[in-house]
Amino acid sequence: MKLLGIIFALSSSIFWAASTVAVKKALKTDSALNITFLSVAMNVVYLWPAAFFLTPWERVGLDGIAILVLAGILAPTFGRLVRFMSVEKLGAALSSPLVNTVPMFSAIVAYIFLGEIVDLQIGLGISVIMIGVTILSLGEEKLKLSHIGILLSLASAASFGGAHTVYKVGATMVSSPILGAAVGSTIACISYYSLAKITKQDIGSLRGASWFSYVNGILTGIALCSTFAALVLERVVIVAPLIATNPLFVLLFSWIFLKKVERITTVITIASVLVVFGSILVGTA
Repeated sequence: MKLLGIIFALSSSIFWAASTVAVKKALKTDSALNITFLSVAMNVVYLWPAAFFLTPWERVGLDGIAILVLAGILAPTFGRLVRFMSVEKLGAALSSPLVNTVPMFSAIVAYIFLGEIVDLQIGLGISVIMIGVTILSLGEEKLKLSHIGILLSLASAASFGGAHTVYKVGATMVSSPILGAAVGSTIACISYYSLAKITKQDIGSLRGASWFSYVNGILTGIALCSTFAALVLERVVIVAPLIATNPLFVLLFSWIFLKKVERITTVITIASVLVVFGSILVGTA
């Protein structure tokens, strides 16, 4: 079960990274809001039928659904919204590594509410992954400091980190990772649609969206299911840092699919080695 949980966590990381590449392609023709809404709308469309057939409904209670709804509000709804605000204040270069402190917040919340222990090996692994991810995220871009932006970035990380524990509790209670993903996607879909209406933004025509937006919708749904499955099977302190390795896969997929010529510098090499080494520490703990 432990190995399967680790496999699902790394699969989640890979699919989130692949979805990032699809988003970069889609942004050439579609708006960010349109891509985001289409993504969660697609998740709702194909996750609910799967959940209907694969969920042991006799084990599903209103308390479990309520917890999954709370998780959906924390992330992606609140977490992603605040992350967008942090990018506006700080720029992607600085906000990204701050948001990637999710494993630290996940470990803290899991320790407080689930009693999960962070031993020396796991703590070292989380630290090494965060250092490596920070280096990869920063790149060579210039940074602009904003105290509000820093707080928003950390608030986003805390939201995603807390959501991991809530996701684990909810998905375990209903005995269905897919139902957890379906509920979370539904909450996000309602939230983004409401936000678009309140701010009078046009989410565009879903039919007119590029096929990269649809690919992103498929990939995010698989990533969500993998995340829930990993959390049901393994401890939060193990799953969260493994999912946080996605910038390493983003770098790889960007080089393969975006034909983006990256200079494999000594810094990038060291950062990549740190992420891999940290993942091995966490995965073997």
